[in-house]
Amino acid sequence: MTLRTTFSRHAYARVCERLSMDPEELAVQLDADLSVKIGEEKGTRRIHRLFYSPEDHQCFVAIQDEKTRLVVTILPVDYYENLAWKISKPFFEEAERLVCSPKSVENPSPIPPVPTMKQAAIDRWGLEVSPPDPIPSVPPVKQAAKGFPYFRISAVIVDENTSQKSVKLGSWPSDVYEGSARDLVKDAKFLAYIQQRCADKIPPDSCVIGMVITLGKKGRQRWFDCEKDNAGRLAFVIR
Repeated sequence: MTLRTTFSRHAYARVCERLSMDPEELAVQLDADLSVKIGEEKGTRRIHRLFYSPEDHQCFVAIQDEKTRLVVTILPVDYYENLAWKISKPFFEEAERLVCSPKSVENPSPIPPVPTMKQAAIDRWGLEVSPPDPIPSVPPVKQAAKGFPYFRISAVIVDENTSQKSVKLGSWPSDVYEGSARDLVKDAKFLAYIQQRCADKIPPDSCVIGMVITLGKKGRQRWFDCEKDNAGRLAFVIR
């Protein structure tokens, strides 16, 4: 079975914060090999993949386990260059060419050999990179009272094939909570709504591992771990 790209909780959050494309779109791009390998970490299976985001008109670096296909973090180019090395222009040209029309990058320069990660940088990666688990997308945003947008709620599930998926659950007014997702998940009415939405939309043989709550279309995003309480109901873990 061919493994597909998945994201750690940390990486999923970075995609949502830094890119206009959503994690599912990026996963398709990486699975199609529309990126350029620019480095690897000695003694690990991690590779560094430079990819181009058309909506952002710039490149980013994905750090991915080559065997499991788990992306552990997404870095802006300037941050990556501070930690590792400067990325040569031909890499950027090739990354853009792969996702745009071949005519969009004329006369690309030859791609230099891929470097190996310096030990000092490897040590840094250990501090910067987080462990696994992914996250979601969302529905249309209505406007709530007082100019507050609606919360958009998505669940991240693991199905019977151990594949990670995101499921849109719906929206909820944010004005009562003044935009605080933390206050939202303490509301008994909201929790009852989520229980029902999960029962309606999530297969019984799937496991909910977390939820992403977004304020509006491009507002703040919060990830909440989920677990079953003593009564078997879904509960948010508030840290």
